[in-house]
Amino acid sequence: MKNCQFCNGEIEDDAKKCKHCGEWVNKTTVTRDFAPTVAFAFFFGFLGVHRFYTGYRNIGIAQLVLSITLIGLIPSMIWSLVDTICICLNKYNNANGKPLSGYNKTFGIIILVISILCFIFNCANFIDGAQKTESSRIGTSNAFKDSSKDDLEILEHHVCTLDFGVKGICGTLQNNSNKAYSYVQISANFYDKSGTQVGDSMTNATNLEPNGKLKFEIVSDGNNVSSYKITEVTGW
Repeated sequence: MKNCQFCNGEIEDDAKKCKHCGEWVNKTTVTRDFAPTVAFAFFFGFLGVHRFYTGYRNIGIAQLVLSITLIGLIPSMIWSLVDTICICLNKYNNANGKPLSGYNKTFGIIILVISILCFIFNCANFIDGAQKTESSRIGTSNAFKDSSKDDLEILEHHVCTLDFGVKGICGTLQNNSNKAYSYVQISANFYDKSGTQVGDSMTNATNLEPNGKLKFEIVSDGNNVSSYKITEVTGW
């Protein structure tokens, strides 16, 4: 028995082709260049393209399969970022153990910084998109006008995380009138996944100026809350 010169897998002594990576074992060992490897990792790393290029076929397949699912896409992107960092720092070898040829340290550092910034930007967008999706799913409307107080209008409201990780409702109230309100109260009901009311809560403020806006927060009174509805806005 001997080891494949490309993937180090164990093969028969007289084998002409590796059963693990598919390479012809008797051909001359080839090297892979730094530039295309880091480009593949940066643009298509989550698909394992750089792994296929450098001879790690099985790992490339694993990354590709992992990226097919939404849950697996996140760890696959983290995995490809780690690979990109290793490539940029010249800590990445081909499957045959050979270092990448044509390494450029300056170019590597530039790609490293860009990769990290892009990853942070994508994570921020993902979190922001998830929060907006949750808000649109849980919220009942983007605007609410109390039938008895048309001068008081809720411009927007959404799910938010308050102190100590408590979920609540955050929003903006608009005074559309030319008079001041000495007291304003906003009430909301909370419901579980079945739509059964599990509680209610309210918030209030004083001295709302004419044509003024008020940022408000309503704290959820339970941990099993799945949706909410703003029920009343009153003021005098």
